[in-house]
Amino acid sequence: MTTPPLKRRIGLPLLTAYGVGVMVGAGIVLAGAVLRGGVGYLPKILDIDPRLAILVVGAALVGVAIFSVVDSLALAAAFTAIELIGLTLALAALIFSLSLRA
Repeated sequence: MTTPPLKRRIGLPLLTAYGVGVMVGAGIVLAGAVLRGGVGYLPKILDIDPRLAILVVGAALVGVAIFSVVDSLALAAAFTAIELIGLTLALAALIFSLSLRA
């Protein structure tokens, strides 16, 4: 059996570390985007600084994730449901306003 060329040149530990680094980096970028989007609604509803809201919600999510993975997933599912409800209401408002113009 031949060794794959990439494994021969780089070595498995380095290749594994690279793969983990890419996954962690992508996770950080995606989490930041989701956090920024989710917290984007709060300053419109409450009179708070958006940066403070991101820090507080981010710290709360990290705290829940440290406490329990299952609770973290349940919280993420709840946030997703809230965002879907908001998007559905926005779409319904758009359809309703377009029907008034017709």
